[in-house]
Amino acid sequence: MIIKNLLAKIEEFLDTMRFCFSISLRASPKYFLIRLSLELIFSVIPFAGMFVGKEIINFLVGLPKVNMEALVSIRELVFLLSLLLLTKVANNFFTRIKEYFSKMHRDLIAKEMDTQIARHTAALDLSYFDSSKFYNEINNARRDSFSIQSLTWFVMDIIRLGIQFMISFVFLAKLNSVFAFVLIAAGIPSVIYEKKLTGAIYRWQRKNVPEERKMNYVLSILTEREFAKDIRLFSVQREFLSRFNAIWNNWFSNKRHTTFKNSKKVMLLSILPGIAATGISLFVGLEIIYGRLSAGDYVLYSGMIDQLMSGMFSIIILISQIYDNNIRLVNYNKFMRWKSSLADSGDKIPEAPFEICFVNVSFKYPGVEKYILKDLNFSIFQNEKVALVGLNGAGKSTIVKLVLRYYDPTEGKILVNGIDIREYDIEQYRSHFSVMFQDYANYAFTVRDNITMSDLDYREDIVKLNNAIERSGVQSVVNKYSAGLDTYLTRQFEEEGEELSGGEWQKICLARTFFREGDIIILDEPSAALDPEAEHQVFKKFAELCEGKGAIFISHRLSNVTMADRIIVLENGEIIEDVSHRELMDLNGKYFYMFKLQAEKYMAG
Repeated sequence: MIIKNLLAKIEEFLDTMRFCFSISLRASPKYFLIRLSLELIFSVIPFAGMFVGKEIINFLVGLPKVNMEALVSIRELVFLLSLLLLTKVANNFFTRIKEYFSKMHRDLIAKEMDTQIARHTAALDLSYFDSSKFYNEINNARRDSFSIQSLTWFVMDIIRLGIQFMISFVFLAKLNSVFAFVLIAAGIPSVIYEKKLTGAIYRWQRKNVPEERKMNYVLSILTEREFAKDIRLFSVQREFLSRFNAIWNNWFSNKRHTTFKNSKKVMLLSILPGIAATGISLFVGLEIIYGRLSAGDYVLYSGMIDQLMSGMFSIIILISQIYDNNIRLVNYNKFMRWKSSLADSGDKIPEAPFEICFVNVSFKYPGVEKYILKDLNFSIFQNEKVALVGLNGAGKSTIVKLVLRYYDPTEGKILVNGIDIREYDIEQYRSHFSVMFQDYANYAFTVRDNITMSDLDYREDIVKLNNAIERSGVQSVVNKYSAGLDTYLTRQFEEEGEELSGGEWQKICLARTFFREGDIIILDEPSAALDPEAEHQVFKKFAELCEGKGAIFISHRLSNVTMADRIIVLENGEIIEDVSHRELMDLNGKYFYMFKLQAEKYMAG
């Protein structure tokens, strides 16, 4: 059983070595080979200095009190000192080279790991972002990636220290075969308890990730622009500082307790190798006194003992850190193995125009028992304009997410042109939609970047860009600034950046939607932040844009949906009405009630 566990640990260590070499090579083969070569050079330089030092001591001790050939002796001494100087110069020279290549290689590895996390996260299903576990795990992955970057240097250091350790071990074993083993045995207890310490600390860190996230969130409230106005208006600085301090004090107290409890034995056991080294030094001194060793041998073997001790302790620390980071590596790889259940499930290429059909579709979000949509059956025919209306939480935006296949139905299926959408290539399928979400994103880039992001293959198409600008009404925003389309939005990165109003941002997002020129246009509350005149112009342009295309739009302002061919009224995830505006008014049902209520408010105003 012990051998089996030992072999498992060795295999785990070798897996870690393979990972480090793999990611180092992917980041930069050139820098990896240079660093490996430098570690080999550094492993032998200290021993060159020791042997030269031994020869210098023996030479000086062996000189007679009156030397008639002083000039020859001086020359020999100068030669030995020159060799010693050469080892020091070589050490300093290669140290500077190593520092340079290490910094460059470290940046390349950091970029490689950041890219891996970003690429993997961007490919995951939207459902992952609904789970707090996901945010805990991605927080762990980001934090652990910094530690894993260090892992590559630990492995490099292990190679160098391992070579130095073996050289020292062989020389001490030649002096006395027992000494090297005594030093190693004295260090083993430290290794065991250092390993336990790092394991305990890492388990504590993972357990306290939710607390760390809370702590960072409270701190972000005090430091980020999003909350700056409220903080000053409500004078709640002291309240949030108090919350931060309360969470931090509890977090720090638990960490201190965990660390101190496991550190006491490590500190005591670390004394043992020092006692063993002192005993060996005493033996070497006695051998010199009895004439069995030279005075220079004391310098040599003291250096060997120091190399063995420092190498062993460094290896102990590095093994502990590798163990610590290997736990992080296991969890990092666990995150990187998370799979998207939606992507790449189909290979068929969709063709416009689309006819979308919901067949007995019910849906609930992952980890939630309540159904958002219940047994929906409806179709959106080719080039038909359909509006979704209902109170908040009725399921309107969820239908859009299902149409775009951000989620799959819990029950039932969605057909496009008679084929289950799961059979289509997901990227090709989504390319047919132009969408503006209710919670649209604002990017701290230029106006041009913000608009053309929806169809990067045509980012240089100025005609297409101008059409999108005209249709969205964003020309008035562009004309305000001397840099025009190259104006940076927000001051997050550019001091000369411009801050837009909510309505102006909404126009930018509309332009992004129109720039894509999809076969089906989806607008989720496109006019929520617009003034009445701008809203009228947006829907006028929207009606023109939808000519010959399908459209799905959501709006709480029912005056905007009268242009739809059909209006689907939702309540508690179910369809209660589904006809045209005129027919809905004649039904005198839920839609009629909501429309009349809004009209009365406008008339009263």
